[in-house]
Amino acid sequence: MLDYAMYLSRFPRYRQNQSRTTTDREETVSDTAMRREWLSYAEAQELTHLGRTTLWAIISRGEVKAARVGRAVRINRASLEGYMEHRTHPNREIDG
Repeated sequence: MLDYAMYLSRFPRYRQNQSRTTTDREETVSDTAMRREWLSYAEAQELTHLGRTTLWAIISRGEVKAARVGRAVRINRASLEGYMEHRTHPNREIDG
């Protein structure tokens, strides 16, 4: 009979006795994707922690630049970062 710890040891994410310097969320998007000028919806979601519907709404309103290539949508990183920076509140802290 295979015990649970041994079973989980097969998967790197669940191995015990390993120091972790990044979170699971940080591991889902590669470093190269985080530096791209144009992002997919999934990459933009990881970067901003906004939902797909919210991203779609701000793109539809023209607040963030996006391009459609065939069926794919790519979101301009600089435009998205500018939008997020504009939406910050410098006078108060937001607990997360």
